[in-house]
Amino acid sequence: MTRLFARVLEVFLLAVIFTISAIVTSIACSVTSRVITSSSYNDCSPIGTIIYKLEENKITFSDGDFDNIQVYGLGSCAYPSISGSQKKCAPAFNTPTTIGCVPAASNCVRWSQLVVDKVPSCGLFSCTCADGPSNQFTLPEYCWNEATAGTCGGALDFSTYPSTGCATGFVSQDGICQRPFTYQQNCAPPSGYSEVTCDCPDGTGFSPILIECVRGRV
Repeated sequence: MTRLFARVLEVFLLAVIFTISAIVTSIACSVTSRVITSSSYNDCSPIGTIIYKLEENKITFSDGDFDNIQVYGLGSCAYPSISGSQKKCAPAFNTPTTIGCVPAASNCVRWSQLVVDKVPSCGLFSCTCADGPSNQFTLPEYCWNEATAGTCGGALDFSTYPSTGCATGFVSQDGICQRPFTYQQNCAPPSGYSEVTCDCPDGTGFSPILIECVRGRV
């Protein structure tokens, strides 16, 4: 009974350590800054009925990488049926957030901004703005630079590994050091190959299927 309890405790502690490690890695990959580098806005002036707003964003991540993404939305202008002033309904640019990646990865983060188009709804003497279609703009980032260059998950390091940029046992895949595909394909399900730890969490190879044959009499 004591040995069984010790085994269960060992498995539990390993699970806790793995979970904490994944959380820490996830937190390490984050958005560090967002800068609107340019913008444009059309508001139906002097003539027209369409509002168009566009922003060019520069998003910087915790691994030092950055990328640009355009975010835009539509609105419109209208007058009441009988009398009243013009109503301008501009698109709503919600505050940017970060969301999980699809498929989920502990070293991945997605910058996201929801934009809701607006349309005027007019009566006889006044107008209000109603929600139109919405768009979710996202920009994913895989943070690799936390790893040592030339090793698992790290950038290429030709100064240390002049032939391939990666240490022995690793190859370049999209500029990142990973195990060869021949290694990855040998990882057992359900986890398969881990791009974070560069190993096979569930071991390698596949369990053989045993078929029991019963020989009957004719």
